Amino acid sequence: MSLIRLRENLVHLRLTSGYTATGLAKLLNKKSHSYVTHWELGTALPQTPDLVMLSQLYDVSINDLVRKDLTKINNINSQNLNQS
Repeated sequence: MSLIRLRENLVHLRLTSGYTATGLAKLLNKKSHSYVTHWELGTALPQTPDLVMLSQLYDVSINDLVRKDLTKINNINSQNLNQS
């Protein structure tokens, strides 16, 4: 896993999708935006369930999330996890 690639992708996908760190944390059922902030700074890694939810939210595979340069993609097909 490329920590730098993951950090860059998480920041890019969140900003491109229009989420704040707080808003994304709420979607992921986190108590604080600090989880998202730590992932984006590279001081912590998302746990497997978080990676699954992030990949579903951003409509990308976990493999792409951690390995591919997604910063070149402008349109992200995000879906709201609160929808049934």
